[in-house]
Amino acid sequence: MFLFFLFSTILLHSTTKYVVEKQVFDNFHITYELETLLLMAYQDVEKAYESENFSNSGKLEYDVGYVLYRVKEEKENGLLVSFECYTDDEGELFMDLMLDKKTEEVAPEPEPAEQDQDTELREDGNLNDPK
Repeated sequence: MFLFFLFSTILLHSTTKYVVEKQVFDNFHITYELETLLLMAYQDVEKAYESENFSNSGKLEYDVGYVLYRVKEEKENGLLVSFECYTDDEGELFMDLMLDKKTEEVAPEPEPAEQDQDTELREDGNLNDPK
C-alpha cells in the first residue's frame, strides 16, 4: 500500500511539473511571436513613413497574427504611434512607440574650445593652466 501511495505521489508531482513547464514554454513562445510582430510592424510603418506612403492608422497582416496601428500624437521630432499586436494563439501586446523623423541634415561635429586644448590634468585630478 505504501509503495502504491509513493508511486502515485511521484506520478502526480511529475505530471504537475510537466504541465507547469509546458505552460511556461507556451507563454515564452507567444511572447516571442508578439515581440516579433511588434518589430515587423514598427519596421513596416517606419518604411511607409519614410516613403510618404503613410496613413495615420491601419492593419498589418503577418503569418502569426496581425497588428493594428494608429498615430496618437504628432510631435516636432516624430510621431507617437500606438501598436496593438494580436497572435493567432490569442496573445495580445499593446505598446506606444516614438517614430523619429528622418532629416537630411548632418549636424557638424562640435569643435573643442580653445581653453580645453591648453589645460592639463594633474595627478590629483585638478586642472592646471599651462605654464
